Amino acid sequence: MKTHSFLAHINRERDTQPLNDHANGVARLCGEFCSQINPRWRNVGVALGLLHDQGKYQKAFQAYIRKASGLTELGPNRAPHSMAGAIYAYSLFKKNDNEALARVLAYCVGGHHRGLHDSFELDSALKMADNQRLCRDMLRDAPEVATTLAKQLTQQLRLSNVMAVDEEDRPLFIRMLFSALVDADYLDTEAFMDEERAAKRTRAGEVNVLWETLRDKLKARTDSFDTATLINRTRAYFLNQCRHHGANHEPGIYSLFLPTGGGKTLSSMAWAIESAICRKASRIIYVIPYTSIITQTAEIFKQIFGEEYVLEHHSEIDISDEDEYDKKKLLAENWDAPIVITTNVQMFESLYSHRPGRCRKLHNICN
Repeated sequence: MKTHSFLAHINRERDTQPLNDHANGVARLCGEFCSQINPRWRNVGVALGLLHDQGKYQKAFQAYIRKASGLTELGPNRAPHSMAGAIYAYSLFKKNDNEALARVLAYCVGGHHRGLHDSFELDSALKMADNQRLCRDMLRDAPEVATTLAKQLTQQLRLSNVMAVDEEDRPLFIRMLFSALVDADYLDTEAFMDEERAAKRTRAGEVNVLWETLRDKLKARTDSFDTATLINRTRAYFLNQCRHHGANHEPGIYSLFLPTGGGKTLSSMAWAIESAICRKASRIIYVIPYTSIITQTAEIFKQIFGEEYVLEHHSEIDISDEDEYDKKKLLAENWDAPIVITTNVQMFESLYSHRPGRCRKLHNICN
């Protein structure tokens, strides 16, 4: 087959997306997302994007996708591709004496559909005869693609040393890279397969975050409070202390202890906004243990800042307005909103899950 005839996707109108176009699109997005983790990981993200669907360069997969979309009647009912690409990536970098990077790439590429393997599962999958055969088929069916990609990855891209990441941080680091790849793959695929959905996501997510504007909105609300009583003057004192600390603190973990009625909800958000301005943060994530509190808190922030700035992500979101719910659901997939209000359950399931859907938002926790 000629290189240009290898396809990544076929949409409902039977338009085709060349595999090379999809790989480059995912590489661009994944590199951008990985730079959020740290700018030095941009090229690792580019490499993941270029590699993730390498296993689709098989005649069997190309026959499968054409049959599944109705372009042809003949073809297999399934054609796995993820582990073929993972084996190719692993073999390429292991051969170049970079075992650590080889494993990181194999984890992410091999799991971008089914979820991350653990260490034992990855070793087994890399050695499995069927997966090895799929990789050989890929190399046989598109040898020039594999050769060009190998040169690009090993000679043209400067990939940072993943061993520089502290050992105890590597599991989360791999999940972060995995998150960037999954989100990039979903977004590029969605842009081709469902333009209407992609446009809705763009409109919902294109909020220019001007933290100073949100600070002014919050200040306008709090300045309207009555300060005639001692308790209200005390609340105002707590609030100003939080603002001052948020604008001047070093990065770290801080606790706010106030009695019931002390104004923790607004004081903590005032601290967060000042911190966001100081640190040039991308978003604020407000994590609450109970759904009974989260709805009330979200409503307060929506009234102050406007609904377009606030995303609720929990199990009791109101779905009475189907269109509005659809926008919220899109944003909840990757937390692409300035202020995210969520539960401990959602937060920790994202941090520790191995599933693509759960991990997808992880890279947006950065900054």
